[in-house]
This record gives sequence, structure tokens and C-alpha cells, in this order.
Amino acid sequence: MPELPIDMIQYAFYLRSFLLCLMALVLLAAMGGPFIAVISEHAARAQKKVFHDKFARQMATMSVTLSLCALPFCLGGWAVLAFRHPAYVIEGVLSPLLGQASIFVLGILAVALLFLIQYQNSWVRLKEAKLFHMLIGWLTVFVTVGGVYLLLALKRVMIHYPEAFAADPTMASFLSVARFVPLESTLWPFFAAIVLAAPAAAGGLGLLWLLLRRNKEDFGRDYYAYAFKRAAKFALLFGIPAAAAVAWHAVWLAPRFSGIELAQMNLALIDPSQPEWIALAASIGALLLACLLWGVIAASKTPLRQKPTAWFAALLLFAAVLGEGFVLGRLFSLF
Repeated sequence: MPELPIDMIQYAFYLRSFLLCLMALVLLAAMGGPFIAVISEHAARAQKKVFHDKFARQMATMSVTLSLCALPFCLGGWAVLAFRHPAYVIEGVLSPLLGQASIFVLGILAVALLFLIQYQNSWVRLKEAKLFHMLIGWLTVFVTVGGVYLLLALKRVMIHYPEAFAADPTMASFLSVARFVPLESTLWPFFAAIVLAAPAAAGGLGLLWLLLRRNKEDFGRDYYAYAFKRAAKFALLFGIPAAAAVAWHAVWLAPRFSGIELAQMNLALIDPSQPEWIALAASIGALLLACLLWGVIAASKTPLRQKPTAWFAALLLFAAVLGEGFVLGRLFSLF
């Protein structure tokens, strides 16, 4: 079989990275949607405003749609990684991605998806039981956040203890390590960046969702002007701290770039010409620029005329994810 040209392999790698980052953005928005929805549902109940409830339901619907679109890619990626793991070809040794711990983490994320679907589908049925409906929404949020933490902890265990975990991929083996993640681990800033970026992504892509659904769900110009500004406010409110979390992540990653301990790190040892630093700076800059554009929409008296601004902000958000994805792709020993 003839070998593929180097250029073609490189382009394939870039295409894979692009698609993975696009899927990461979709998943972030799907994760953040339930939080925006349940907060808006609380506001609807407290202020007796129907616009809040309509907006909450649209955000929940967006999250379900994005989650179901991403589901085949996530399961397919998991299966590919599981069957390509070196341990899979060893007789009598189970791939860690097919072990008890991995199945448990998958189960937690599956439960979060089921809660989300139930939350969205029961909107009308539980109209007279709003407290119970909001409880389902909060369960969706907390189970999702817990599932993300466990997924990151699983990756950390597999990287730091590859041979031991391949030989014993059980719950006891996983939990014995996952319970004690050091404070200096880069897992924490990365986890914070995900949790904060999720509502920002939901707000940012929510703007596009509102534009796409406006003709099919015609709730009137006044509603969409309100919803556009509200989505932009959520994106701005969480986008700024998400950029700060990415900066925190960059500080914790600095020793990996320089090959020294975190305690020995200082500004004199930083080489700003390194591709990782350029990518992280571009990621933070793109996210802050997106926040600026979301601020323009939130402050506008005619938000529906800011459609190009919403699309450009979404592109900047994707650029921010690409920058972070580039760095993670070059660091195998993440966390």
C-alpha cells in the first residue's frame, strides 16, 4: 500500500483538529444551555414575565438539539480510542476505556443527557409544577458538571498511571486517585475554564439559534429583541471570567512549556515566541474580543440589527476554542 504524502497527512491532522474543536464548542453550548434555561425559568416565576419562560425553553431546546447532534461523534470517538488503546490487543487485559471506571463516567454523562431531555420535554406537562420542573433543570446542571469533572479525572488517571490503570481499570482504582487531585494540577484551571465557558458558549451560540428559529417560532419582534439582549448578557457575564480561567490555565501550563517546576517559574523564563504561548494569547484575545461584541449587542437599543456582530462573535469564540485546542493537542501529559 503506497504511503500518503506528508502534506496530505498534515492537512488531515489539521482537519481533525478543526472538527474536534468545532465539536468542543457545540458541547460547551449544550452544557451551558440548561444553566441559562433554569436561571431564566426562576426569573419567569419571580417576575411573572412570560418572555423569560419562552427564552428558557428555547435555550433548553437548543441544548437538547446540540447534544443529540454531538452524541454520535462522541460515542464514535470513544469507541475508536477504546479499540486503539495498546492494552486492547493484550490477551486478558481490558482497555481502560471499556473498564468499570470508564463505563461509570459514561453513565453519569448519559444520566445528565436524560435529565436534559426530560427537562425540555416536560415543559408543558409540568407547567403547574414549576418547582419540580426547575429541580430537574438543576439536576441536569449539577450532574453535567460532575460528569465533566469525572471525565477529566479519568483522563488524568489514565495519563499518570497508564500501566497500573490498564491492568486494573476498576472503580476502586479510579476513585483512589481521582479523589486526591493536587491543587497545582492543571486539571483545576481547565475544569474552571470549561464550567465558565459553557454558559458563555450557550449565550453566544444562543444568539445564532434565536436567529435560526425566529421564522419558525414567531413570538414577535419585542420578544426576540429581549431574547437577543439576554443571550448576549449571559455570554458576556461568563465570557470574561472564562478568559481569566484560560489565563490561569496558561500560568499552570507554563512549566510544561519550559521544562521546569511551577515553583521555579518566573517571567524571565517565558519565551513568547513559542507556539503554545501564541495560541493561548490568541485564545484569550479572541474570547475578550467576543465579549466586547456581546457587550455591544447587550447595550444596543436595536439588538436585532446586530446580526453580523453575533456571527462574528461566534467566530471569535470558535477561534478561542481552536487556540486552546492547539495547546492541548501538543501536550500529551495533560493534568
